[in-house]
Amino acid sequence: MRASYIATPSVEDFCKALKARFRPPPSEAFAKYNTTRHSVQDCRNRRSVTEYLAALKAAAKACGQGPATGDVNKSSLVIQAWMHLDLPLRKTVDEPVPETTLD
Repeated sequence: MRASYIATPSVEDFCKALKARFRPPPSEAFAKYNTTRHSVQDCRNRRSVTEYLAALKAAAKACGQGPATGDVNKSSLVIQAWMHLDLPLRKTVDEPVPETTLD
């Protein structure tokens, strides 16, 4: 087997090449995005909401579903985060208004 090499003129280009090389296939990235949830069991296990949001944000970025340029509120991620709460949790959290941010 022949080794593959990444030749780039700068560190930034090298980092971009590495990210591209190890990016998951689109189907895998979308599956991760669609299955990232926060459940009642996560709450019982004291899983951080911040951890859940970070996982959702990373999954969205991997499949190209991150926020649009200039969307400072990251509205699509906010609604996705709310929609992927387990139903018993979603019943207790109002649907986010457009001004709601991930912060």
